[in-house]
Amino acid sequence: MSAAAASFEFSFPRYLESKRTVDNRALSRAVWGRFVGEIFGPQGGGRLRRLLEIGGGTGALLRRVMALPGINAHYTVVEIDGEALAAGREGLMAWARGEGWSVCPFDETLVLFENRHEMKRVEVEFHQVDILDWIAARPANAPRVHGLMGQAVLDLFDVDAVLPRWLELLEPGWFFYFPITFDGETALEPATSDPEDDTLAIRLYHESMDQRRIAGRLSGDSRAGRHFFAQARRAGAEILAAESSDWIVYAGAGGAYPAEEAYFIRCILHYLESELAKRSDVFPPDRLARWMAERHAQLDRGELVYIAHQFDFLGRRPA
Repeated sequence: MSAAAASFEFSFPRYLESKRTVDNRALSRAVWGRFVGEIFGPQGGGRLRRLLEIGGGTGALLRRVMALPGINAHYTVVEIDGEALAAGREGLMAWARGEGWSVCPFDETLVLFENRHEMKRVEVEFHQVDILDWIAARPANAPRVHGLMGQAVLDLFDVDAVLPRWLELLEPGWFFYFPITFDGETALEPATSDPEDDTLAIRLYHESMDQRRIAGRLSGDSRAGRHFFAQARRAGAEILAAESSDWIVYAGAGGAYPAEEAYFIRCILHYLESELAKRSDVFPPDRLARWMAERHAQLDRGELVYIAHQFDFLGRRPA
């Protein structure tokens, strides 16, 4: 294994940050633009809007919202990973100050103002908790939100079971936005010395998503994107827009990957290796080690291309 692969240390917050540029390229501008128009109006801000993000990570989507003109929002982040949540809070404060915002931190809340060019105000609540536990503990008379969001989250849940509960958080007639929803296609190019290993590795990786359980609950779907159309309909929701948002990561001139994207691909290989190691009955350790060594060598040479097929969704809870 190469020195770069041997020295690799996985960090979930760093993984989330390393994919920021990948997400920014992938996101559907049309779906995002319509979501902004529906929630905030054509000018992007003004009236107070209540927003809730499921699995807020390190705050990529939050920063995108804060960049809107004239934004006025109460933004709730529900994230189960404490390390990611803490990194997101600290990173948000540093980013906001660098962008000219005034930052007022409290125990679980940040209040942010930006007055240089236009009046902006965002109050952010952070909650380290599973979204279903947060919903169960939420007061019955708590106000519903105008926008429900979750980036790269639908493939982590049994959507038929959770979506009706999530939609109850929305004001009737208001909107949900679920970008970067994985949809069953992963590609690593070029092939290794044994293309059968390539096919088997991807098949087992997708099966691991379908079989994932968290706290005893089914928690995954390798074809979440295509399944969401029917799942939304069964939950009584209306999909207003859907477009692909594929991750496509490759090296440029000189074999260099943009920004932190080499680390991002190494994280994907880490996830693959972790899941394949559980299937030693069909993918023995020596075979896995050989396959991973080839993939890391391709990455080191700037040859490895990574592609994942995904969808962005905008929808509405009926009035």
